[in-house]
Amino acid sequence: MQRKDDDKQEIFRGHVEECVRHLANLIAPQASRGSRELVEAKQQIADFCGTTVQAVGYWLSGEMFPQGETLLKLMCYLDMIGYRIIELERMQRTLRNFAELIGFGIFSVKEAVTMVGYKSSSSLYCVLRGEEGVRQSKKDIMWNVWKEKKDELQLKWEKAHDVFALKISFESPTREIKPPTATKRPKALTTRHTGVVNIMEGLLVLLEAGEFDLSSRELVNALRGPAGNTILRLAAQLNTLSSKLVTSDQWKGGIP
Repeated sequence: MQRKDDDKQEIFRGHVEECVRHLANLIAPQASRGSRELVEAKQQIADFCGTTVQAVGYWLSGEMFPQGETLLKLMCYLDMIGYRIIELERMQRTLRNFAELIGFGIFSVKEAVTMVGYKSSSSLYCVLRGEEGVRQSKKDIMWNVWKEKKDELQLKWEKAHDVFALKISFESPTREIKPPTATKRPKALTTRHTGVVNIMEGLLVLLEAGEFDLSSRELVNALRGPAGNTILRLAAQLNTLSSKLVTSDQWKGGIP
């Protein structure tokens, strides 16, 4: 689908939860808690996704995360405003086209399930996530539906882009760079910080040794509930740390 901002530089690339955390970190300095700007930003996201401002607040704070059709809408929304969602990027083109028809409200997941001939919405979600294969006959149905609806999808995208775009700056704030002084020295790591780094080093050794070398299905089954939530929250925190590190003026691709 040809979009009017296809040449626009991406804001951020990552998994959907990482992108939500990045967006939350962008919004926070520009809209104080309870401010009109923050409420408006949440309302824009809520209106597109068909949910409540309170729910969006939970997503941005990391307390909860959407599932199913709402998650599809959120991924399409983030992609529309300039994020690159790994879950969408990895979809086969036919599947992504079909997912966007749902995400932009051309039809519901329930209607899509009936249209393609699946027994339940969970079966369709597994296919879209790449956890199950898809028969060519069903791919043909998806492709033909998209061809029939692609012009309507284009109009929906353009209208949504105009109506629901966030009124915030996606540019990194410029900082005044001051010359170093004799009295100001970099803050050293405390003993507590060093302990945290040591824990992360130990975790890295275990992960690189293949401790969780599982298929997607096995991983989901093993990490349902609190365990999976812990991993996602940890990933968001580490992503924030790494973003600060690599964007630092003192970091030159190695130890500062």
